[in-house]
Amino acid sequence: LNETSMNKYTLLFSLFTFALVNGLERIDLNSWRGKTVLFISAHPDDIEATCGGTVSLLTSQQINVHFLIATNGDKGCSNVLCKNMTDEQIAKIRRGEEVRAASILGVPSQNIHYLGYADSELIGVPSLVLQSRLVGIIREMKPVAIFTWYPYPQFDLKPLSMWGDLGYHPDHQYIGKVALDARGGAGVGRLFPERGAEYHTPFFFFVGFSKDKVSHFVDISTVIEPKTQSFLAHKTQYSDPNFIRNLVSLLGSHSAGLVNQSTIKYAETFLGYY
Repeated sequence: LNETSMNKYTLLFSLFTFALVNGLERIDLNSWRGKTVLFISAHPDDIEATCGGTVSLLTSQQINVHFLIATNGDKGCSNVLCKNMTDEQIAKIRRGEEVRAASILGVPSQNIHYLGYADSELIGVPSLVLQSRLVGIIREMKPVAIFTWYPYPQFDLKPLSMWGDLGYHPDHQYIGKVALDARGGAGVGRLFPERGAEYHTPFFFFVGFSKDKVSHFVDISTVIEPKTQSFLAHKTQYSDPNFIRNLVSLLGSHSAGLVNQSTIKYAETFLGYY
């Protein structure tokens, strides 16, 4: 690199650092009108918990939203009513809950897609097998943006400090990593040619809650209620409505604090990678 190039990169880095210090970038949802946005998650309820407000705002603007859920959630049930149920029965109930939750956010049942893997066993699926399936879906849907889990553990989000498994769950991190690989693979025609013509997704976002792992935000202050109601639709997971209301409020307030704008009460925050 010559001196001119070095000066240019130094300036760009300074501007980038200034932008981060002085607040996050707002995602321009309006620019996606008439296009498709894909949310890739590990379990039923993941999207509602992390992106429910964003989904509600997207569908209210007639943006085509699709959910891709990797597992059937058959191991996840904290409700005592599930005590004597089989895995198959829990999976069936959770599908119904997901349909109800998605409808609250404006997503029709035909836009919910399942890969059908067992809950908490996703890492047993060979990465190339899973990537191939995701590549096919991305090439078929041609989303303008993809939202998914951050691919690495966030150990600062302690399980006992309201975060639960938001900081780490093997299914979360695995689907986030493979989704990232699939986004890249979908844009390379020689990879998985049997899955259709190449397509490159312009925008890619990871769910983020840690200060050093977020770059973008969505103001969800006007849609905190539908997000809460969609969360509550997952009764196998959350039997105490008051706990859920408090949790959604705390998460939204926490993310709003990362935005550093006093006019925003609730937000969802993400790390952009594009």
